[in-house]
Amino acid sequence: NLRELTGDRLRVLREERGLSQTALARKAGVGHTTVGRYERGEVDDPGVNTLLAFAKRFGSMRTT
Repeated sequence: NLRELTGDRLRVLREERGLSQTALARKAGVGHTTVGRYERGEVDDPGVNTLLAFAKRFGSMRTT
Protein backbone atom coordinates (compact mmCIF):
# COMPACT_ATOMS: atom_id res chain seq x y z
CA ASN A 1 0.00 0.00 0.00
CA LEU A 2 1.44 3.35 -1.07
CA ARG A 3 0.33 5.09 2.12
CA GLU A 4 2.24 2.62 4.30
CA LEU A 5 5.34 2.71 2.09
CA THR A 6 5.37 6.50 2.11
CA GLY A 7 4.91 6.60 5.87
CA ASP A 8 7.63 4.03 6.50
CA ARG A 9 10.09 5.90 4.30
CA LEU A 10 9.23 9.23 5.92
CA ARG A 11 9.90 7.73 9.37
CA VAL A 12 13.23 6.21 8.30
CA LEU A 13 14.46 9.46 6.74
CA ARG A 14 13.36 11.48 9.76
CA GLU A 15 15.01 9.12 12.24
CA GLU A 16 18.23 8.88 10.19
CA ARG A 17 18.55 12.64 10.51
CA GLY A 18 17.77 12.63 14.22
CA LEU A 19 14.62 14.71 13.82
CA SER A 20 11.55 14.46 16.01
CA GLN A 21 8.15 14.58 14.35
CA THR A 22 7.73 18.06 15.77
CA ALA A 23 11.07 19.28 14.39
CA LEU A 24 10.32 17.89 10.92
CA ALA A 25 6.82 19.36 10.98
CA ARG A 26 8.16 22.77 11.95
CA LYS A 27 10.77 22.70 9.17
CA ALA A 28 8.28 21.48 6.56
CA GLY A 29 5.47 23.82 7.61
CA VAL A 30 2.96 21.14 8.62
CA GLY A 31 1.46 20.15 11.96
CA HIS A 32 3.35 17.63 14.10
CA THR A 33 0.27 15.44 14.33
CA THR A 34 0.17 15.41 10.53
CA VAL A 35 3.68 13.93 10.34
CA GLY A 36 2.66 11.17 12.75
CA ARG A 37 -0.49 10.42 10.81
CA TYR A 38 1.48 10.17 7.55
CA GLU A 39 4.00 7.86 9.20
CA ARG A 40 1.24 5.59 10.49
CA GLY A 41 -0.56 5.60 7.12
CA GLU A 42 -3.71 7.00 8.71
CA VAL A 43 -4.40 9.70 6.12
CA ASP A 44 -4.33 9.99 2.38
CA ASP A 45 -0.94 10.33 0.77
CA PRO A 46 0.75 13.70 1.24
CA GLY A 47 0.25 16.14 -1.59
CA VAL A 48 3.06 17.06 -3.94
CA ASN A 49 3.78 20.32 -2.10
CA THR A 50 4.08 18.49 1.22
CA LEU A 51 6.36 15.85 -0.28
CA LEU A 52 8.53 18.59 -1.77
CA ALA A 53 8.73 20.32 1.61
CA PHE A 54 9.85 17.06 3.25
CA ALA A 55 12.38 16.38 0.48
CA LYS A 56 13.91 19.83 0.90
CA ARG A 57 14.23 19.30 4.65
CA PHE A 58 15.88 15.93 4.10
CA GLY A 59 18.33 17.43 1.61
CA SER A 60 16.98 15.16 -1.12
CA MET A 61 16.65 17.93 -3.64
CA ARG A 62 18.13 21.28 -4.48
CA THR A 63 16.23 24.33 -3.31
CA THR A 64 17.35 26.52 -6.24
